[in-house]
Amino acid sequence: DMALLRLSYLRDVFVSNNAARILWGGTIVLLIITLILAYYKVSGGPSPVALHYNVIVGVDALGDRNRLYFVPLAGFIIAVINAVVSRLLPLRDGFLEIILASGSLLTNLVLLIAMLLLFRVN
Repeated sequence: DMALLRLSYLRDVFVSNNAARILWGGTIVLLIITLILAYYKVSGGPSPVALHYNVIVGVDALGDRNRLYFVPLAGFIIAVINAVVSRLLPLRDGFLEIILASGSLLTNLVLLIAMLLLFRVN
């Protein structure tokens, strides 16, 4: 019973808005999926992989397959920055919490789509 109280307290300290909790949860899920896809591509693919694709030029950046981990890393860094800013907001403004959580979710969705499109190119 005491453990549940502590968990509830930590949850409320980090995110005070239910909508923001859902958005942060979605962000975490998208981050995990992107990381799994990067791992899948790194573990089974050839060493030089397409890192950037342009519709006009085609593949314009090749590199080591381990550089694919930068895609989920970028999403993680953006989510952490938004979470810290959200936590430091004065008076815990619910609207700004939702905006920051939505930004993180949208960013990670775009990065997931980019990873999927890189799969098609490679």
